[in-house]
Amino acid sequence: MTRSIIDHAEQAAEGTRMRQFLEIDRRGGVHPAVDALVRRPAERSEAKVREFLRIDREEARRDE
Repeated sequence: MTRSIIDHAEQAAEGTRMRQFLEIDRRGGVHPAVDALVRRPAERSEAKVREFLRIDREEARRDE
């Protein structure tokens, strides 16, 4: 008796197809959203950290 199509353990076409799609995507360069995140100024994240620390200190004072 022969196996049906879904009984086969490996599908060779999927791996090569995925590899081709990834290669095309890599050739396209960096996505604009990634580029925007890399170029984001560091001060913005530092300001958030300062604000979180301020809030944490205020909560610690209330707990005393």
